[in-house]
Amino acid sequence: PTPPAMTERQIGPPTEITGGTVSTIQVGELQATVFRPDGVRLGRKPRVWLHFHTAPWFIVNEFQRAGWKVPLVVFNFGQGSKVYGDPFALPGSFAAWQEQIFHALGIKQAQWGVTSFSAGYGAVRNLISDKEFVKNLHTVILADSMYGSLDPAATERTVAPEHLACWDAIVLPALKKKMRVVMTTSEITPDSYAGTWEVAQGLVRTHGGEMVPHETTEPFGLLRTFDRGSWHVWSYDGHTPEAHMTHPRHLAELLIESQK
Repeated sequence: PTPPAMTERQIGPPTEITGGTVSTIQVGELQATVFRPDGVRLGRKPRVWLHFHTAPWFIVNEFQRAGWKVPLVVFNFGQGSKVYGDPFALPGSFAAWQEQIFHALGIKQAQWGVTSFSAGYGAVRNLISDKEFVKNLHTVILADSMYGSLDPAATERTVAPEHLACWDAIVLPALKKKMRVVMTTSEITPDSYAGTWEVAQGLVRTHGGEMVPHETTEPFGLLRTFDRGSWHVWSYDGHTPEAHMTHPRHLAELLIESQK
């Protein structure tokens, strides 16, 4: 796979979702949007994609821009990683959502592909602690979406060890090419917690690797990469909200590259 260029893309205004059937599922007070493309045949164990944090119309559009006709569930719960993490904090908490998804799509089992943006990582981080969920997981794409706490015992900025180790559930299979994992980062460095680039770099180092530097003069250009097995980490320049928002606006390209 080749890291896509994070060129600026203007999007919007919101458009009506077309090309398939849209339905709403609900667990407790939370709702998610299910999209089933027209004409798609779902086999015995189809691939169903889950996306966390972004408006459904846009995510459906990105999958369509990639040329993919796949069932898709968009969880857009609001702002903040806690909003996404808490519903999936307890073991087995995805089961209620899975039941609703299966009913909406008329299936009895599925393989999961997962994408997330920004705070959506809160859901992903908790979901991958569930071994049953990971058994059926084939791809994870984190689009500038893997923050972590800082280690309070460290004398310099260091990611808390538990916020690196939690990702081993997907990194270890990806290193063996049993799962595809793509992580993209910006250079945004929050004051009180670790940025995506810090978590990614720390994770690479815990697995004995080093990011490979790249020269760039482009806005949001590619700064560093790490590729081993089917695990790909692509770090881009940019310290602004615009840099952050560029990542989901290239989800179509990330989807395509993740399967190469």
